Amino acid sequence: MSRKRCRRRIWAAIPPRELLPKLPADQVRELSLVHSSNLDLLATGKASEQVMWDLVSGVLLWSKAAEQMKAGVDEMIEQVQLVTAIVQRYGRTGRVGLSGAEYQLAKRGVEVIDQLAELVDKPTAIACAEWGLLKMREMAAAAAAEVRRAA
Repeated sequence: MSRKRCRRRIWAAIPPRELLPKLPADQVRELSLVHSSNLDLLATGKASEQVMWDLVSGVLLWSKAAEQMKAGVDEMIEQVQLVTAIVQRYGRTGRVGLSGAEYQLAKRGVEVIDQLAELVDKPTAIACAEWGLLKMREMAAAAAAEVRRAA
């Protein structure tokens, strides 16, 4: 005798975004400090390649978070364009740094990112961080391929 099987999917109930836990205040402060110090290193020309990739990963993370939360999307699109230009310049020249106009744009971006960090819920931040890391690795692979091609 055969048994019928139920093919329904079970969906876990997820509370509304407003009820999900936020990032702890000390983590928000630490993120703000990291973003500011990375920007400072880039502006003074003391940034290493790793600092540049940390900046790229952070911008991608917060652009995805902005998209998910529907807040600060236009500002974060500008930041994604900025880090893309920085990575392309790095691929061409091997130089990590910012021009004056890029610095002002990145400074505004840090302010937006800090505001997003205060608004975002923890599960969204974690998912966006994983996504940003994957995208950053794709960009790093593309930049490395361009450096090899140029050499």
